Amino acid sequence: MSEIFLVKLELRDEANYRLAPPFGILYLAAALEKHGYKVRLFHEMASTQSLQSLLEAITQSRPLLIGFSTISGPALIPALKAS
Repeated sequence: MSEIFLVKLELRDEANYRLAPPFGILYLAAALEKHGYKVRLFHEMASTQSLQSLLEAITQSRPLLIGFSTISGPALIPALKAS
């Protein structure tokens, strides 16, 4: 079965910032897996290194679909760069 990537890149860079669970892509992943898809989640702080890791994973796996979780505003910037 084809693999699907679900991505949520966070913009905050403060040292004490903690990532909250990405419930939106977790719910979607559960539904997709129920229908037989293999899902890979990427939830990281947006950085050059994390974008490079994502690109390498995409190049290696060649997923059927890549979905980005984002909202409008500054948090949209890393999703645009990655896409």
